[in-house]
Amino acid sequence: MTSKDKKPGIDAAAVRELAKLLKETGLTEIEIEHDGAVPSPMVGTVYCSPEPGRPPFIIVGKTVKEGDTLFIIEAMKTMNAITAPKGGTVLEINVADGNPVEFGQTLCVIA
Repeated sequence: MTSKDKKPGIDAAAVRELAKLLKETGLTEIEIEHDGAVPSPMVGTVYCSPEPGRPPFIIVGKTVKEGDTLFIIEAMKTMNAITAPKGGTVLEINVADGNPVEFGQTLCVIA
């Protein structure tokens, strides 16, 4: 694996330590939140632009303000705007237009 292939923020040693903690405590699940991850608040289909053929709401490197629309998630035939929880620069976009997303899945990273 080259350094180009590594995902930022993934620490293999930390993952091993967390797995050890799970085994020691008998827990079956642990949730970790990184500062700047924008999680999906629902299950649905993500859209990166306001309508087909239009430019995406965000691109990597774009500066956003708190409240700016980042994505739309369609859930139960309702379009839900996903807004920036804080201002900053878009570092990563972790979803593709028209794909399903899960609750809690990281949509993008803003720092």
